[in-house]
Amino acid sequence: MVISITGSGPGRGVIVGVDTHAETHHAAVIDLHGRHLADHGFPTTIAGYQQLLDWATGLGCIDTVGVELTGSYGAALTRHLTAAGVTVREVNTTDKATRARRGKDDRIDAYAAAEKVLAGMATAIPKDTTGSTEAIRILTLTRDSAVTARSKTWNQLHAVLVTAPAALRDQFRDLSNARLKTVLAQLETPSTAHTVTTTTITVLRRLANRIITLSIEIDATDHDLDTLVAATAPTLLSRPGIGTHTAARFLICVADNGNADPLRSSPRPPHRRLPRPGLFRENKPDATQPRRRPESELRPPHRHHQPTQIRPNHPRLPRPNPRPRTPQPRRHPITETSPHPSHLPRPQNRRHHHLTPLDIHRTIQRNGNDLW
Repeated sequence: MVISITGSGPGRGVIVGVDTHAETHHAAVIDLHGRHLADHGFPTTIAGYQQLLDWATGLGCIDTVGVELTGSYGAALTRHLTAAGVTVREVNTTDKATRARRGKDDRIDAYAAAEKVLAGMATAIPKDTTGSTEAIRILTLTRDSAVTARSKTWNQLHAVLVTAPAALRDQFRDLSNARLKTVLAQLETPSTAHTVTTTTITVLRRLANRIITLSIEIDATDHDLDTLVAATAPTLLSRPGIGTHTAARFLICVADNGNADPLRSSPRPPHRRLPRPGLFRENKPDATQPRRRPESELRPPHRHHQPTQIRPNHPRLPRPNPRPRTPQPRRHPITETSPHPSHLPRPQNRRHHHLTPLDIHRTIQRNGNDLW
């Protein structure tokens, strides 16, 4: 996490980078020229957050502070620093290639977070987790887990019914799910039943009670979500096709600081971003080297756009107007000069099969003079 404070107090300007964990946070301080000044670890308590802020302030006037994982491990520290008037910037964790090249520990990660802020690579504003949007996020997370657990319980209940004894299974064959969970929750175990039947009834009753409990929890969470979303974004709910859960997803993505940064509140333009004003001077000076071609003279067309000149007598190119060829039937000279014997087999396809003199000679030797 990177924290950024702009002030005019005495001392040099410093940048703080924080590598966040569950139990401890490691902070590192660099100056505005990138020189490493100091680093230290602090516990993840309210007193530890204040110690981190006092320690960084003692090294200089805090210019920027960067914090990793502002939505999880660094959420509490981000809230503490924001309440103290500190500008916090979110820093992405180091990629695998950089970790393999530079190593990985708390000290290296903290300095890397501060260097990213100094280089301008960390400009994201952390989400504000002190408003109603954070409450909507927690309720949505709880509801999603309850819905998933209820679906898994239903699957387990149907799987137990499939393998249940036939006498027990036939009792609940035609019941709907709404009626099935109520009947199974009130099911009693007979004293004279078999061990498998007794155990199956006990499991079905427990699964049905679990489904009922999860359904009550989901209904209560839906009621809380309806109240919070309606109070937070009533205009969004008035849109056609947007319900409570869809609006809750939108609010979680935008968070409570949606209008703090124009990049968050407005969509990105489809065209390419223009350069900043003042980056280039309006009156561009003349080039030191004059143009080789006068501006009035047009550039010749590219050679690929010029038509290709084909020589008509080129051996590998077809002629412009080739003469049409008339197909001529292929005939063997022997079959044209000698009469065709009646005992010889006629070919099925005259175009591709022709008698040769050797075939005629073998046929005469096989049939003798009877052929003629």
